[in-house]
Amino acid sequence: MNKKTCTIAILAAALIVGSVPTTGTISASTRGTIVKTTNKKATKYRIKNTKVKQVKLSTTKKGRRVTIKNLQSLKKYSKQTIMVKKQVVVRQGKKNVTYYAAKFGKKNGYVKTTDLKKVAAKKKAVRTTGKNQVTKTKKISSRKLITKVKKGQLYKFSGKNVKKTFKFKKSGNLKSYQHTVWTVKQLITVRKSNGQKQQYYKLSGNRYVAINQMTKAVNKVTKTKNISNRKTLLVSNATVNKFSGSIKKSFTMKKAGKATRGAKQRFTIRKQVTVNQTNKKNATYYEVKQDGTSLVGYVPTSALQAQYTKSATTTTMTTNPLANYALSKVPTVNNSNAPAFVKAPNNFKDYATSANYGDNAHTESVANVYTSKKNINASRMTLTTEFFLPIASAENDKYSTGSTGNGVGNYNGFDNVQSLAYDQSRYLYAMVSYDAGNNQGRIMRYDYSAMKAAGLDTTANFAKLRQIAYNLYYIARYGNDKNGKYAVSDADRASYNQWVKVGPLITIGHGQALAYNPKDGHLWMYLDKQNKDKSYTETKSVLQRINMTSLKADYTINYTTKNSSGTVIPPLHNLAFDNSGNFYSYSYSDSSIKIYRGQILDDNVVQLSLAQVIKNSIGTCKQGLMLDLQNQKMYIESDDALMSMPLGKVGGLAKKDLSYWTFKSGSGTYGREWEGGFFAKGQGHFLMNKGVEILQASFN
Repeated sequence: MNKKTCTIAILAAALIVGSVPTTGTISASTRGTIVKTTNKKATKYRIKNTKVKQVKLSTTKKGRRVTIKNLQSLKKYSKQTIMVKKQVVVRQGKKNVTYYAAKFGKKNGYVKTTDLKKVAAKKKAVRTTGKNQVTKTKKISSRKLITKVKKGQLYKFSGKNVKKTFKFKKSGNLKSYQHTVWTVKQLITVRKSNGQKQQYYKLSGNRYVAINQMTKAVNKVTKTKNISNRKTLLVSNATVNKFSGSIKKSFTMKKAGKATRGAKQRFTIRKQVTVNQTNKKNATYYEVKQDGTSLVGYVPTSALQAQYTKSATTTTMTTNPLANYALSKVPTVNNSNAPAFVKAPNNFKDYATSANYGDNAHTESVANVYTSKKNINASRMTLTTEFFLPIASAENDKYSTGSTGNGVGNYNGFDNVQSLAYDQSRYLYAMVSYDAGNNQGRIMRYDYSAMKAAGLDTTANFAKLRQIAYNLYYIARYGNDKNGKYAVSDADRASYNQWVKVGPLITIGHGQALAYNPKDGHLWMYLDKQNKDKSYTETKSVLQRINMTSLKADYTINYTTKNSSGTVIPPLHNLAFDNSGNFYSYSYSDSSIKIYRGQILDDNVVQLSLAQVIKNSIGTCKQGLMLDLQNQKMYIESDDALMSMPLGKVGGLAKKDLSYWTFKSGSGTYGREWEGGFFAKGQGHFLMNKGVEILQASFN
C-alpha cells in the first residue's frame, strides 16, 4: 500500500467509529447513536459564522444508530433568523452532541447548538401618556399574601377619577409590615406615566402594592422533634388542629376537634414542631393524641395547661405550673395599718411554754386563756384551751426530740406538732415532726367527735389524754408498773385507742403544710424538706396525697416553680383548701406576703397563680394559713399575730379589707410557738406547742 492509499484508509476508519469533527465543519458522513429527541420552547437563533454547515440525520429515534451527512453550507444564511422547536442529542465517540432542528431556505436539517447564537427579543414600543391610569380592575378569589421584600412602598392612588389620571402617594414602608398578612380580593392594572403597565393588589384602607413585592402567605413546618412518654392537659375547649396540605411546603389549619372538660382534656404528646407561620414568625406546636379516642392533631404551646409524665403513684410535671401572665401585674395592697411586726426567737428553746407545762407527764388541768392585746379593724379575740394533746410516745421511735429517746418510748415523742387539719366531720390530723433536718415524722389522727363526747374538753378531764399517753410510754419503756402508779386499765386503753391513732414513721419535711381538701375528700401535704440548720435549699416542690386510713402518702406530685425570669421559686410551706378544691399558700418576699392560689387538675397536675401581694407581713415565721369556709375568710398566722381577709377579695384586696390581732401568749420576752389550726362551723381552733394544745377562739 502506498502512502496516499494508507491515508485514505485511516480517514475511512475514523468515520466508521464516529469521530467528532471540529466546530463549523463536518465530514461527508459520520455515525453515532441517538440518545434522546425532545421538543423545546420556541426560540430564535442565527448562525455564529459563515463556516457553519447544515446536516441531515438518517433517524431521530432514541437508541437507533444514525448517519450524519452534510446537507449544505450556511454561508449565505448568515443574517437569517430561524425558530428552533426541537433538539436531538447524539452520542458521537465519547461525547454527547446536541443538534437543533433548523430550516434554511427550502431545506430542513440540523445544526449543532454550538454553531448557533440566540437572538434577543425586540422590545415592544411603549406608548407614553404622561399620566397614571387604572386600565383594569379584576376581582380575584380571596388570597392571603405577605411582603417578600424589605425595600418597597405601599401607595394610595390620589385623584378624583383614577381611570383618567392619578398620582402615586406613599402610604407606608414595606419594612414596617414584614409580619403582616394581607387578605386581597382585587387585582388592579395600571398604565404608568412612562407608558409601562404594572399590576397592583388592592389592600385594606385603599392602599396598593406592586404584585412583584408580595408572595403567598403559607404555614410550613421547619423542624420536627419526636417526644416520648409525656402527657398533657389542654386548656378547656382548646381547638385541636389538623395540618392540611404539604406540611413542609404549605398547609392550612383546619379544626380536628375540641378538648372538652374533664378526661377529654387528657392527651399524649407525640411530637414538637416548629411552624413558620403565614406572618413569617416561628411558633411551636405539639402533635397530640387524645387518650381513649382517635382524635389526633396539633395545638400551640398556649393550649397546653401542663406537660407531665405519669405512673400509678406519681405525676412529674415537666413544665412550670405557675401562670407567668399573673406575675407582671399582681394586685398589691399597701397595708400601712398593719400592727408592729412580731419577732420570733432565734432558738426554739426561747419560746414560752404553757403556764403549767412542767413534769415528765406534762399533765395540765387548767385552761390557758390568751386575749388579743391589739385589734385593728376587728373585735377582740380570746383563745381558750379546748384540748391538751398527748406528748409522751410509746412508739419505737428512731428519732427523738427529748434526751430520753432510746428507740423504745419517749416522754417527749409527740411534743413538736407542726400542723393540724380537720375533715369537717369527725377526725383531726396532727403532723408530728422529729426535729429540723431529720425530715421525719408521723401523722396522728384524733377522733374529735369521740373526744368531745368523752368530755376531754372540760376542766375535769383536761389531763386525762396526756396521762394515759404517759402511762403507756412508761410501760413500753420500763415494763409493767409494779406499784400501779402508771397502770392503764383496759377501758382507758380502749378509749385511748379510739381517740388516738398513731401513724407510721414517714418523711414529712418540716411538716407545716397538712390540709384537708373538701372537694376530693383527701388529705394533702407539702413535703418541705429542711436542712439541719433549719434552712431550705430544695428547689423541687413535692405535694403528696395522704391516705386517711394508713396515714401514709399514696400519691406524689413533683414540680418546679419558676418566676417569669426563670428563677426557681422555693417550695411553699403552708396549705389550705376551699370547697371548690382551690388551694392556697403563701411566702415571704422581703417584708411582703405573696399569696398563691392553685388547683389540682386531672391526672393530679398542679396549676398555680400568684393571686395577691400584701406589702407588710405581721411576724417572723409563716406558721399557718387557714380558711373559715362558713364566713369565707382567710387567716394568715404568725407567732402571736393573726391577719384575716375576705377570701373572695383575694386578688383585689384593699387596706380596709384586712383585720389584725396581736397577742402575748407568754410571760417572757417571747410568746408561744403557734402552729396553724382549722375552722369548723365558723369557729377558729388554733394549735400551739410547749405543750401541744388546741385553743378555741371567741370574740367579744
